[in-house]
Formats: sequence, structure tokens, C-alpha cells
Amino acid sequence: MGERLTPIKAIRKKCTVCSECRCEIKNCECYKNDGAIEKCFLYPYRLGKRPEVKAEYTPVKSIRKHCLECCCGSFALVKNCLTKDCPLWPYRLGKRPRRVGDVLKMPLQSEKLAV
Repeated sequence: MGERLTPIKAIRKKCTVCSECRCEIKNCECYKNDGAIEKCFLYPYRLGKRPEVKAEYTPVKSIRKHCLECCCGSFALVKNCLTKDCPLWPYRLGKRPRRVGDVLKMPLQSEKLAV
């Protein structure tokens, strides 16, 4: 992925992959929890902007929840996810990556403690 997307733009891009047309994104029924359809954590940000009503989770935390759901709740699978072409991949750990050269890098635990 050459372009760097903000979390909200990454969610929008993921929704365009999931849906067939723009009208389907706008009228998405994934938010309804009616048994067969799971509640989508990305739903509030699906239009590529912040919702008027405050969402339950921030965009980055929504991505983390979505990724955990995608990987059947396994933290290890999320951390080692190989689907790098997914627009949500850089944010899958629930944190914003920092850019080092042309590579996205997640901060190490020791780096967080040093600050």
C-alpha cells in the first residue's frame, strides 16, 4: 500500500471493498444486530467522516474490534495478520503506526516506556 490513509479513510476504503455500490454503503444494514448479521464496529465511520452523534469507539479502536472479530478473537492472529493489502492493516493493533522512511512501524513496548 503506497498511500497512507487516515483511520477514517481506511474504514471508508474497507467499506467500498465490502459493498458493491455507494448507496449500499450509505444504507448499510451491518449495524443492525438481527441474528444473522453481526454488528459492524466500522459502521459509524463508513461514509469517510466522523458521525454527528458520538460513536461508541474511536476509529482506531473500531478497527481493532473489527480485526479481532475477523480473526475470531485471536490477538495472535491479528498481530501476525498477513493480509497487508487490507486498508485496515496498519491500524489492526489499535494504535497509529509511525512512519520510518517508507515503512510503517509500530512502536515497541520499550520505546513507549522510554518516553
